[in-house]
Amino acid sequence: MQNSLGFFALIPTIGMFALGFLNSAWANGHVRLIRRGVQAATVAQVLVAALAAVGWLVFIRESVSVRLLPSGWSRFFAEDFALLFNGASVLMFSLISFVGWVICRYSIRYLDGDPNQGRFLRQFSLTLACVSVLVWSSSLLMFGIAWFAVSLALHPMLLHCSQRAGAKRAAWLKFGISRTGEMMLAAAAFLLLREFGTTSFADLAGVAASAYGSTGAVLSVCSWLLVLAVVLKTAQFPFHAWLPQTLDTPTPVSALMHAGVVNAGGFLMIRAGHWFVWDSSPLILLTAIGTLTAVYGAIVMTTQPTIKHQLAYSTVAQMGFMLLQCGLGAFSAAMLHLIAHALYKAHAFLSSGSVINDRQATEVTAVVPEKQPAFQGSIIVAQLVLASILTIGSVTLLISLASSKAGALPLLLMWGAAISYYAGSSFSTGCLRVVTRSLLAVGVLAIAYSISLIAIQKMLPGGEQTPAPNFVSVFIVLTGFSLLLAWHAVQALSPTSPRTKSLYIHVLNGFYLEAYWRRWQATR
Repeated sequence: MQNSLGFFALIPTIGMFALGFLNSAWANGHVRLIRRGVQAATVAQVLVAALAAVGWLVFIRESVSVRLLPSGWSRFFAEDFALLFNGASVLMFSLISFVGWVICRYSIRYLDGDPNQGRFLRQFSLTLACVSVLVWSSSLLMFGIAWFAVSLALHPMLLHCSQRAGAKRAAWLKFGISRTGEMMLAAAAFLLLREFGTTSFADLAGVAASAYGSTGAVLSVCSWLLVLAVVLKTAQFPFHAWLPQTLDTPTPVSALMHAGVVNAGGFLMIRAGHWFVWDSSPLILLTAIGTLTAVYGAIVMTTQPTIKHQLAYSTVAQMGFMLLQCGLGAFSAAMLHLIAHALYKAHAFLSSGSVINDRQATEVTAVVPEKQPAFQGSIIVAQLVLASILTIGSVTLLISLASSKAGALPLLLMWGAAISYYAGSSFSTGCLRVVTRSLLAVGVLAIAYSISLIAIQKMLPGGEQTPAPNFVSVFIVLTGFSLLLAWHAVQALSPTSPRTKSLYIHVLNGFYLEAYWRRWQATR
């Protein structure tokens, strides 16, 4: 049954590969046929993802490796080229199948009449198929090959508007940074094969649990290479500049990249989290870079004049925060964040064209403060007590679910800061109805987050083997987000100050890092 489930899950993926390897000229000449084929493949993948999730949850409920090659092949090929069925892969496959289907439907309308629509849909099908293989990968070697294939398949889509100089520049910058990261993954896979004869995530979990001597040294080097590769391929500071520059590409490409492809780095860290149980020192670097990226992206995002640039720097910040969570050992929270971010960012990009209409509707229907009753203060106090009770309950759950109190502390403080900022913005309206809804929303969000975190932690394999966060990492996180709060305070308290205006210009330009990378490309 397990083998049947594995090959059943690959049926739509094989169909997408078949569509992806069609000739571009033929695809452009048979657009209607390509449309129907890609639509059918994405719908089939959504159905297969649902059935695979039900099958795993009801009948299997444990990690299962499904070999792609006959048993007569060598152990190397049998173990390193297999499908890994577990909670993480089922969740991710369901996510990318649904998001891929939505983006496919949007692409057909968005590119209607484009002479290269057939070629675009062919590349989209190939990219989605490679992402599907990446999700099911049972080894670092197979994951790395699939990640390399995803990047190659995505590259022509980034060049769809090849007449735009910005699109070409961004595509080739991403190409160079991605190849550097993949070289590090290849080096890690080579060292693991030479030392252990396998790169299987399941086999290396046992190695990490009993690592010592020279074996431990090899695994430590591979952990550092893995962290550096993830940093390079997930648009982390200062290698993030290509991501905001890719906005010259069609909107479906941005949605696919921001909602799916960039998230692969976080998924790899979740897959290989057991490597860091005995040696968490590489996670300190990951935490530092993730914190810096999250703070940088969040600050620059607030100054961007266009919705797409805001979304691009939002992705930079969210990727940094996801890796920050991995650095603290909160892999369950990182997985939940990955899912939520993918759904949010796909919706945000695909609906970005209607932002002007939404803004106008908001301005027309602006809330007018009501005449407040004399007992308004008592009502607000009661609402604050209710929201506090709900929040304390969620915090208690978060502490119990966290790998350690040291790792939970910065996440809880950031949660509290986000709630305070949201509640403060509602109080500033002076409308009792808005305050009531906001506080109830805070309580509902806290409960929903806690329940989702419990469910995901039970689905992730080896959830009990998570590295204990280092207090250096905790200090880095708290320092970074204190700077973020300081920036918001400066903006609120002295927005017209000459120093604030001067700083605003530097932030608006992203501290000129994009200009640096453009200059660097021009000299090559």
